Amino acid sequence: MTIVGLVRAGFMGSGLGQALRAGGARVVTSVTGRSHRTGRLAAGAGLNAVAPEQARAGASPRRSKPAPEQARAGASPRRSKPAPHQALG
Repeated sequence: MTIVGLVRAGFMGSGLGQALRAGGARVVTSVTGRSHRTGRLAAGAGLNAVAPEQARAGASPRRSKPAPEQARAGASPRRSKPAPHQALG
């Protein structure tokens, strides 16, 4: 079984974890230092709460998902106009 560790899964991480669980993975997360809301979201998504070290070390694939404010800062600017469509011939 694939084990996926999500460090500090909040709103986005809980949704991601729920989708991974639906695909058959076991998902662990740490909620240490997070709000009670985060803990409820993770529990509601069926994520297993573990210590932060276990969330990092116990996972087979490791992925990073930045917080929304960090994602915006690292995103590429959108093109000013869409690329032209090419007809399939």
